[in-house]
Amino acid sequence: MLLQELKILNSELGRLASSSALVSDLVGSTGFMVMAVTGILDKAKHVPPEETIYYTIIVASPIAIVIVAIFLLRPGLNWVVRNTPEDRPVNDFYVYGTLLLLLLAAPFTRFNVVFLIWFPFIIGLAVPEGPPMGSAVLSKFEGILNNLFVPICVATISMRFNMSSVDMTNDVIRLNTILCVATLVIKFCVSLLLCLILYKMPMKDSISFALILNNRGLVDMGLYAFSFDSTSVNDGLYTAVSLVFLVMTTTGSVLVRLLYDPSKKYGAYQKRNIADLKHNSELQIVACIHIPNDVTPIIKLLDVTCPNKENPLAINVLHLVKLIGRSSSLFISHHKHHKTISELSYFENAVLLFSQFELSNWGAVSVNAFTAVSPPSSMYEDICNLALDKQSSLILLPFHQRWCPDGTIEFDDNDIRNLNSQILDMSPCSVGILLVRSTLSRSISQTSTSSIAQATSFNVAMVFLGGDDDREALIFAQRIAQDDKACLTVIVLKENTNTGMSEWDIMLDSIVLRDVKSIGGVKYLETVVEGGPETATVLRSVALEYDLVVAGRRNDLDSPQTLGLKEWSEFPEIGVIGDLLASTDLEGTCSILIIQQQKTKK
Repeated sequence: MLLQELKILNSELGRLASSSALVSDLVGSTGFMVMAVTGILDKAKHVPPEETIYYTIIVASPIAIVIVAIFLLRPGLNWVVRNTPEDRPVNDFYVYGTLLLLLLAAPFTRFNVVFLIWFPFIIGLAVPEGPPMGSAVLSKFEGILNNLFVPICVATISMRFNMSSVDMTNDVIRLNTILCVATLVIKFCVSLLLCLILYKMPMKDSISFALILNNRGLVDMGLYAFSFDSTSVNDGLYTAVSLVFLVMTTTGSVLVRLLYDPSKKYGAYQKRNIADLKHNSELQIVACIHIPNDVTPIIKLLDVTCPNKENPLAINVLHLVKLIGRSSSLFISHHKHHKTISELSYFENAVLLFSQFELSNWGAVSVNAFTAVSPPSSMYEDICNLALDKQSSLILLPFHQRWCPDGTIEFDDNDIRNLNSQILDMSPCSVGILLVRSTLSRSISQTSTSSIAQATSFNVAMVFLGGDDDREALIFAQRIAQDDKACLTVIVLKENTNTGMSEWDIMLDSIVLRDVKSIGGVKYLETVVEGGPETATVLRSVALEYDLVVAGRRNDLDSPQTLGLKEWSEFPEIGVIGDLLASTDLEGTCSILIIQQQKTKK
């Protein structure tokens, strides 16, 4: 819960902490069970023989729980998953049956304390992770858990606090409080030293990791409350120890937020963009997909970049899945894991399509496939980490909206929009956002792997105003110009005075435009515009004539050509030009690629 609140669940530190917490919980739950059983056995020595059967059942119940979970519950739930049709929800009978099984543990805690922690923990491990079963259980139980049970639990735990009973002159309270603080300090120091000495972690990361391991959650507080109810501890000791853990958890959360910033490593001190890519070197691309309809447009776009042995492509396909029905994030390399329970059949088809694309361009294209399962708020971590590890020059992202052939919006996901904005702010390389319409919007079922490579020609326009992003977009468009199936037109929108541009940018613009003019087969058009309305008029005609329009994002870059358009912008993540082309009022059906050049730190 702490990792989710801090939005670091799928960061490097978050993954390490999740793994450590899982091992710690397993050891702790087992230890708790052993201690409880040992206590019960001690009591059994002093009871009449006719009551020993009662204690035998209590001792045997934890073992029975494990056996039932392994040999009955887990296989049964896996059978339910296998027999649930794809894209259909699990039958509510099985979902509510699982929830009822969890709730049955509550009354038995009065007879056997093992049921308090061990039973829910084992049942949770037995439920298959992810969709359809895990997500169904979570969706049914999460609302009542967060909105009813958790507030009641917190309230009842807090009601047991009695500040007037905390007497530090009492030897028992003072000794246990000191022991509690000493345990936390020792655990913190040991964790810190292990991270620093054995794993060579940075100091700030080591401190953050040690603080996370010292965090106490609601389950721990519930155990203390149970001990209080069972008269194992008095109200003074319970209040003192609970306050120590409360202060430690609160200060630890604040310190972790201040010390650990996972986005720091994405700071671009090296140039990783298309413009600075060496001639005839491999272009590393991270291509992200959310839904089946994202696959074919990306393959089509990459196909028209004309990959060859002189200009090879390395495509890292990243399937992004929202974290539902499991507690920890997951990152899968499909070259190492050929089949996982979390794989969806449409992604298997997507991998097949990309593999066929690789085979049809053998020696010029290499493909690696990955799946990332993480919360939407921190999904950017997986994308940026992969781009950083692969030293990618470009991240391709689908736009958060998709249009029907008649121009109406059929798909709109605000989580994807927030993700795209995060990537634009934190990416270690250049970023491209693809808005799909027209010829790029054919579904997988309508497009065979062979027809992708043999698609008919289409017209591409590159709208150039000037600046880093436009130069990056123009250099990407030059790759398209090498393809016989594509006809590239570079449209330069000029203004008379060249105001708002530095001399350095003007010089760099003139160099890349000069190079474009020398490329055979590229149409070059210059149009003088005065203000945003004339630019909008030109773009409306462009949207009608071309299948794909490439442009730079030009964020926070004002120019006379776009004067008056920014105030009407609805999607700042694709810039003024992209926003105008994506307008639902536009009659054209062109697809749009908006590129932002890597933001380098000075």
